[in-house]
This record gives sequence, C-alpha cells and structure tokens, in this order.
Amino acid sequence: ITVSKIGTHTLTPAVLDAEGAVVTPAVIDPSFHANIYMSPEVVARGRWEGWALLWHFMGQPGRQNAEEQAIDFNGIELIDPATVKRPVNVML
Repeated sequence: ITVSKIGTHTLTPAVLDAEGAVVTPAVIDPSFHANIYMSPEVVARGRWEGWALLWHFMGQPGRQNAEEQAIDFNGIELIDPATVKRPVNVML
C-alpha cells in the first residue's frame, strides 16, 4: 500500500486584476488530502474489502466539494475518483 500526500486543494481559484493583484482570494479546502494506492497483490488478498464495506454501509454522504462525491465514515471521507475533475496525482 502506498499513501501519497496531495496537500491543499483549491475549491475556488483566486481572482486577479490586470496587474496581478488579488481581487478575491482563493478558497482553500482545509482538510488533509492523500491518495491510497493498493498493489494488485494487496487487492488480490482482499484486505481492502472490509474497509470499503464500512464506508459503503456505515458512511454518510460527505460534504460537497465541487462535483466530487464522497462518503464520510468516522471523519474520513472516501472520494469517488471518477468524480474528481482535476486529479492531482495520477498513476501511469
């Protein structure tokens, strides 16, 4: 399993004037963002299934963040990667 830190996420970009001065500051999501990657071996062992089922059956809808859809369980939001418009960290 690999966990990679994404860092801050901009919800709304800053608005700048013609000289580059900030007219409206950016809105930054204060929560911590990270990607969790599981190798094919980890997936094959099924260790992720119990974890995913907890979110599926016990979680509640996460807070709205642009078009992203998330499920919150114990204060941790699992975001559906298919709903992320601008992925920051993409596996090749």
